[in-house]
Amino acid sequence: MGIHVRVAARRGALAAPLALLAACAVPLSRARDHELGEARDNSEQTGAAPHTPKPDGDRPKRSLLEQHYSLDRRDEVLRFKPHDTTYFGGSFTSDTNEASNPSPGEELDHGELEFQFSLKTRLPLPRGGWLPDTWFAYTQQSQWQVGQPSGPFRETNYEPEGFFLWPVGEWGHWGDVRLRLAGFGVNHQSNGRGGTESRSWNRIVGQLACEIGDSTTLLFRPWWRIPESSKNDDNPDIDEFMGDGDLSLSHRFPCFGYALTAAALLRNNLDLDTNRGAVELSLSGPFFHESVAWYVQGFTGYGKTLIDYDHRQEVLVIGIALRNWDEDPDERR
Repeated sequence: MGIHVRVAARRGALAAPLALLAACAVPLSRARDHELGEARDNSEQTGAAPHTPKPDGDRPKRSLLEQHYSLDRRDEVLRFKPHDTTYFGGSFTSDTNEASNPSPGEELDHGELEFQFSLKTRLPLPRGGWLPDTWFAYTQQSQWQVGQPSGPFRETNYEPEGFFLWPVGEWGHWGDVRLRLAGFGVNHQSNGRGGTESRSWNRIVGQLACEIGDSTTLLFRPWWRIPESSKNDDNPDIDEFMGDGDLSLSHRFPCFGYALTAAALLRNNLDLDTNRGAVELSLSGPFFHESVAWYVQGFTGYGKTLIDYDHRQEVLVIGIALRNWDEDPDERR
């Protein structure tokens, strides 16, 4: 989702005091007392509390936001994580945009292949307390006109971004609704083309993410476009079509014994006179492997890609997606 979602910090030391562990432990023998004494001595030397592995069934399950952003900050290992949806599929549009035709002498096909990969990683910078987690993310989406001679790419969008996130724990708790993270960042999006086909913009993007119960997440991203000079601005009216922010919702639910994920993304310019925006809906479920899912996406409105920012269309995408590929198998839900 663009949702895409794009709805998008950790604590890393054991915090149980040794005195509490000693008070709760029931020595069964002198040998056990001796083991506890050795563990206490070692912990005093290293500054860490002795660790007793929990059975798999006792390990707490992490929510979607905790998995994707490690909000408890216990994950100290730097690794790539999912950002927006990574998928590959065939797409069909109701209305082709001839302005985006890579081969003007050929007819633009209504059907094409579409794929997107999107990932992020936390940068190794100081964090903790009031210091935020610093993230870098990259998303790339391509539309491939395989039916045209030589099969050219109709459009490719590049979207690097950097952002700061603060996990807020249980602060902001309203019944089943919990505010889990807040932050902001800088986002660049362009299609890497020149002349009249060049499209790009830069934004300051805010983020507020909530969890509703155990299986629903809500991400609100308002943004402000960074002004450009009229000489360098290839699309001065892009915010009139792409809007002033987006709202994405993700919900996991069981169906016939399978865990499905439904997602929705709403984008709007908040202009009552000339209201424009887009709605994207998606549904996915397991497909032969727990990290691979079948994927269906429906889109209506403006801005399916940057070259289509002022072109209204309906698009259906059917394919496969990657999901949960960064998770520890013991934490899969």
